[in-house]
Amino acid sequence: MSNETLLSISGLTVSYGNIQAVKGISVHVKRGEMVCIIGCNGAGKSTTLKALAGLLPFEAHQAVFAGHNLINMPANKRLSIGMALVPEGRGIFKRMTIEENLYLGYMNAHTPLKFRTLCEQVFELFPRLSERKKQKAGTLSGGEQQMLAIGRAIVGQPQLLLLDEPSMGLAPIIVEKIFQVIQSISKEGTTILLVEQNAHIALQIANRGYIMDSGLIEFEAPAKELINDPRIREIYLGDDASISAKEVNESA
Repeated sequence: MSNETLLSISGLTVSYGNIQAVKGISVHVKRGEMVCIIGCNGAGKSTTLKALAGLLPFEAHQAVFAGHNLINMPANKRLSIGMALVPEGRGIFKRMTIEENLYLGYMNAHTPLKFRTLCEQVFELFPRLSERKKQKAGTLSGGEQQMLAIGRAIVGQPQLLLLDEPSMGLAPIIVEKIFQVIQSISKEGTTILLVEQNAHIALQIANRGYIMDSGLIEFEAPAKELINDPRIREIYLGDDASISAKEVNESA
């Protein structure tokens, strides 16, 4: 992991009309890190990721990614400088095939490498997609659609991968596979900012974590410290997680 700061945000504020959903938070991510943001529903986690990806307007004292000022930068420009979002709900194009969805990720990033080579890398991570590459995306299961959404993002070879609730609505066995792949992508050097309801698994695989509540960052620390903090365990780490991080690590 590098000491270089890839993403630096301070004073980030996002509003829906007169309601402030994110209230002046600061987040930083070093190159090569996996950082998670956890918190209850409505805390502002997904809103934060959408703002960083350029899907929501925001105000900030500073918003810098890889030396580029993000303030007022359009979403398509963020793709070209190496930031990719896997949105909550997947956001795939259901009437297109798997290959066509992947090509959109390749095309938007203007990567110089060959599309077929990048597709094969995705298919190695997700063999199910290889078996169905000519199939319409809308006919895939929820887990396969999530695999495709992640594949579409990584075909663009992003410097920073923004993952918004990748386990949402998926069966435990599929969650296990998804997080094995996320760990693999991280180990290969891609920087990851992860928003995830399953606090157990997020804190187990991340380097650092932010705890968000009511639009504010309440705690920030190395993930191991957070997962062992009695206050965090009581509020955010109940025993009802759909899959434990131990299962993922044992299978990886």
